[in-house]
Amino acid sequence: MLCQICNSVDVYFSRIYNCSVCRTCEYIHIGKIFDNVAPFMPKKIRDKNRFDNKDRMFISLNMLGAQFSINQKILDSCYVKYDSCLRHGLLSGYTDDERAVSILYIIMHSFNQKVIIRDYCKFMDLDFNRCLTLAKHINKVIIITNYEKYLESFESFEPNEIKYIVERLDTLGMKNFTVTKNVIAAVAYDELMSMTQRDICDLFKLNIRTLKTMLKKVREV
Repeated sequence: MLCQICNSVDVYFSRIYNCSVCRTCEYIHIGKIFDNVAPFMPKKIRDKNRFDNKDRMFISLNMLGAQFSINQKILDSCYVKYDSCLRHGLLSGYTDDERAVSILYIIMHSFNQKVIIRDYCKFMDLDFNRCLTLAKHINKVIIITNYEKYLESFESFEPNEIKYIVERLDTLGMKNFTVTKNVIAAVAYDELMSMTQRDICDLFKLNIRTLKTMLKKVREV
């Protein structure tokens, strides 16, 4: 995006003014970013008087897309990744802008696109270290597809117990629920009466709070 006054490309998004600002001439582009983003936003979001967290993250992503000429396929992948991260409690403690920058950084890498996260942070006026930390945190989450083989790596489960757990995980997978270690731990606790929460946490190396959060999510599916 170019500055309307001096044609500078050194433009960033100001959360104070809620629009883009030129660093060169300090011109405030009121409404400019939203005008660029609005055509790509679903009508149900454009027509809202108030935005929820997902809507605000959607707007942040599209502002980045408009500024850095990112194609819609990559942005669509970001929305899917956002839903998955949100479902697994990976985004708590971070702002919508930080979430947008971190997820876009990860997806751009997965598409083998050149990406400099500092440029995104500069445009959105964000702390580089916080965004990079979140991106690394998200990337640490390993999606597991071979449930049976994974469960057999533990000596604590009997074959019939593994069968019950795998059946439940298959059901979650068919509903587009991303299965990670934390999800398997929650399902194992839910399906097996012989193990306490502490037993499961010790086995899967996670804390009680994480287990309880994931239990709530898998029970809602």
